[in-house]
Amino acid sequence: MATMTEAQEIILALTSDFSTPVPVPCLRGIPGVGKTDLCKRIAGLRRTDTDQNYQMVHRFMGSETVEDLVGMPIVDGKTKRTTWCMPDWWPDAQKFPNGLMVLDEADRAPKEVMDSFLLQVLRNRAWRGNRLPNGTKGRPGTGWAILLAMNGDAEGCETNMIDLALEGRIQLIDLQPTADEFCEWGESNGVRDDVREFLRKHPELLARYEQGLAKANPRAWEYASALMDRLDGHASLPELLSNQIGSLVATQFLAFLEERKIPNIKRIASGSAKKAADLNAAQKSRFVELVREWAMDNPTDAQARQNVIVYAAQYETEFAAAVHAALTR
Repeated sequence: MATMTEAQEIILALTSDFSTPVPVPCLRGIPGVGKTDLCKRIAGLRRTDTDQNYQMVHRFMGSETVEDLVGMPIVDGKTKRTTWCMPDWWPDAQKFPNGLMVLDEADRAPKEVMDSFLLQVLRNRAWRGNRLPNGTKGRPGTGWAILLAMNGDAEGCETNMIDLALEGRIQLIDLQPTADEFCEWGESNGVRDDVREFLRKHPELLARYEQGLAKANPRAWEYASALMDRLDGHASLPELLSNQIGSLVATQFLAFLEERKIPNIKRIASGSAKKAADLNAAQKSRFVELVREWAMDNPTDAQARQNVIVYAAQYETEFAAAVHAALTR
């Protein structure tokens, strides 16, 4: 398994020079893990600041027809010979001598595309005589790089088997980003603080299978953050989150959000906390439990206990009494 950073390093190394044969890097991971975003990042890293003739071509092979991908034969009216009409997406090497060709969902491509088009492109860096430039030796980022992406054996994904001839020309890179990587990315891409805080606390829930299917994943968490931004306080939000990241993860996440509203006992004990917003019954009950746990760990700090008592006195008498009792047991 490779993290985002490790996968990026491997791909840049394999696409830096085409003067000698190298396997074509192929990202493999569950849907939503971040393969497409990494491909875009690679394109940006390979392109120099002064390169105005750089192009990124991105094709989703599982959702296109054979003709869309490979083009069509045509008959020359004069010579009566068959020639090949290239697909309109194939790079114009004269106009764009440098670029990145991403062939996404490679294992969902029609079998005839795998057996002819894909194998020839990987083997010869060309299709029907139209060759991709190798670039200048010693100048990383020049020429055209090819990058594959596939879902692999992820549950719920319909894929075609990659045969040995094709597999022998690629370098599989199994992608498994870390919660830290996602949170760092999310900080500059609009992912909410509470989502990032939860995943830093529970990194194992960044990607989680539920009933054999990958429910929670980086893309699902990004969408969950957007749902919370647009539907904050809506009665259907818990159900929508459950549908997005899976019911088990959503239950933990919603409990975390509720507990996040509870005043921080350490700040209260230090005397630096102000009165929080009104607490509901469940939050008050949980706060009393947290006070009891804190008191057991700090049995001799009289000033800190007094700070907790003063803080609780801002609320109604019954709640303040429960907090005082938790401190003295």
